[in-house]
Amino acid sequence: MEKNLVQILKGRRAPIRRRWEVLLREAKASDPLANPDALIHLMDWTIDQVVHALRQEPARRLKRAPGYSAAQAACRCGHNPLLAYFLAGEHAFIEAVAENWKDHADSPPENAVAEVYLAFHSVAGRELGSFCAFCQHRDAFCESHEPGHSGPDQIAAGA
Repeated sequence: MEKNLVQILKGRRAPIRRRWEVLLREAKASDPLANPDALIHLMDWTIDQVVHALRQEPARRLKRAPGYSAAQAACRCGHNPLLAYFLAGEHAFIEAVAENWKDHADSPPENAVAEVYLAFHSVAGRELGSFCAFCQHRDAFCESHEPGHSGPDQIAAGA
């Protein structure tokens, strides 16, 4: 299945990029780092990473990263400029795979969609998590919004 998906994605690279860009521009940038004009330059690299992830065994893909959904939930401040980028990309990838079965009804789309979903989420989760690790809002948000969190003021006061 992976070889077939790799070929499908390679053959649909240009339509994936076009659709991804349209969806990204519709999402409206949340800040300058989320500007679609800046993020579209990451698309080819991301597509290559998803194809690479598809070439790995499924069990290995699952272990590599927490996945997009987990990383999205972990981004409590919502300032990660890659959130909209990966949401739009996921949509474009899934559309591309589904579009393939208009021409090839003999392949099971649910397996293909699941494989692309896992591969895409592996890449997205890793990248979202990396960006969140450097977030300037992270500590301030955690200190003021997490119940029971021992921030610097609480530690100094002996809480």
